[in-house]
Amino acid sequence: MFVLLSFKFTARMPVPGSRQAISIRVDESLAHGDLGNTFYYTSWNHAGTHVDAPGHMLQGREGINDLEMNQLVFDHPKVVDVPKEDNQLIEPDDLRPYENAVSNCDLLLLRTGFTHHRESEPLRYQERNPGLSTKVARYLSDQRFHRLRAVGIDCISMAATAHLQEGVEAHKVLFNKSSPQPVLLIEDLDLSGDLTHLKRVIVAPLFIEGLDSGPCTVIAELDSDLSG
Repeated sequence: MFVLLSFKFTARMPVPGSRQAISIRVDESLAHGDLGNTFYYTSWNHAGTHVDAPGHMLQGREGINDLEMNQLVFDHPKVVDVPKEDNQLIEPDDLRPYENAVSNCDLLLLRTGFTHHRESEPLRYQERNPGLSTKVARYLSDQRFHRLRAVGIDCISMAATAHLQEGVEAHKVLFNKSSPQPVLLIEDLDLSGDLTHLKRVIVAPLFIEGLDSGPCTVIAELDSDLSG
């Protein structure tokens, strides 16, 4: 069984800094007698569900187009519930109870529950989101978590808007993590469903040369033998 963990693009979705989510312009139209419907679209590359590569914060490092598909398939994902309210930071103590499980995962999905506000209170979701502390980024950079290749979160960004500089530093710490492959950060995920029997996660970004990061479709495979 497969489920979608990414949000669909809409013009109404919340975007950091109140940027325009997406602009669509008709090129050709069947209604106007053209051979088909075609469109131009413009969007910010950190709008909606997207994956950040190290080049987002570190000069000269990998961008989204430098990644190979085997870096985007995760066979040992782990969801950890870290309930957070407005502007709160995820700290090492939030993860320590799950340390053994996290040490064996390649993708850590942090479920704060803040997704609940995305549709009903988009401005709150956009401006008062929880995020990572620098301390928890350093904690996850420890050799105990050498299998970790990506971290995802159900917030608009890993950086809490109210603690922006700390969030930027947390990004850099994780991007600098000593690992055989670069650590990727996946933001604005939908983790609201039942992911008890999560088996595999596939991240499929829009590969565009020259971009640090890109919008992506994130697909979770659930173990059908266990999920019924």
